[in-house]
Formats: sequence, C-alpha cells, structure tokens
Amino acid sequence: MNGRHSRSGGDRATRVAEQIHQELAQMIAREVKDPRIGMVTLVSVAITPDYAYATVHFTVLPSDEATVERGVGLSRLIDEANATRSADDDARTGE
Repeated sequence: MNGRHSRSGGDRATRVAEQIHQELAQMIAREVKDPRIGMVTLVSVAITPDYAYATVHFTVLPSDEATVERGVGLSRLIDEANATRSADDDARTGE
C-alpha cells in the first residue's frame, strides 16, 4: 500500500495547520510594520475538519518599555521566590 494512502486525516490536518502557522509567521515578520506592535508569537493554529476556517492563537509583547520593565521585575520576584523556597526545602531536609 502506498504510504500516502495509509496516513490518517489527522496527519493531514496537522500538516495543514503547521503550514498555516509557518505562512502567517512569515507574513507577520515581513508585512507588519506598526511600531505600536512589538513581538508577535503564534501559539497555535486549529483548523475545522473541512479546512474552511482556522483559529489562530497568538500573544503580543508590546514595544512599550514600561511593560518590558514590569515583566523583568516580575521575573526577578519569581526567581527570588524560587530561591527562598529552595533554601527552605534545603533547611527542612537538613534537619
């Protein structure tokens, strides 16, 4: 049997969704020139069984410096909390 015929429809749907994902990513990189939009990340693409519609999930990191600074501050707080938790765990196991 030919390998092409042995694939399930799910494999084709996955390939089509991946192709849409790649094409959109390239289009965004080439054509979106709005300075208010920072980095766009395509998270996922889901297509309907008849391939008529696609739902695209994405995130946007604004180019606003204050937003970036806030993110760095939050990341620092998370790192500090993890370090404190690790130190607490070490102290408990050493008892």
